Amino acid sequence: MAKIKIDRAVAGQTQFQLPIHDKTATAKVNGTTKTIASQNEQSITLAVAVAQDDTVEITFNPVDQFGSGRTERFVPLTGETIAPTANCGLAVVEPAGTLAALTVTLPQNPVENQQFRLFTSQTLTALTLGGGTVVNGPTTLAANASFSLVYSKITSKWYRV
Repeated sequence: MAKIKIDRAVAGQTQFQLPIHDKTATAKVNGTTKTIASQNEQSITLAVAVAQDDTVEITFNPVDQFGSGRTERFVPLTGETIAPTANCGLAVVEPAGTLAALTVTLPQNPVENQQFRLFTSQTLTALTLGGGTVVNGPTTLAANASFSLVYSKITSKWYRV
């Protein structure tokens, strides 16, 4: 569901903060579409600076802090490492066939109760989870299977649910 944020600009401003979003934002200044030079999950940067009190309207698709709104797709080869982004809620792994080995680096800087799920369309013979401590994490995964983790800030660990 798209949201719109409207700001009054400061002279020379190019960067505008947003809630965590899917990096597909669009921008208008005083009703005219403008080019976005870059965007990350929490802001956009316009290609051209705006004038004092210009009306900046940004349309974006929010992603909640637990990542449940973001799906990322990976097509790895055996022996590779995939690294879902910080707000990935679902990592879809679609290799061409069975993988002898795959390493998954868990989302970085997780927040309390952040959820992460991985689905694979093919068998993962040896699965390694890195980038954090996982309690009861899987070491293999059958084709068309998934698992879910939730993060505890108190223990600094991911737990399989």
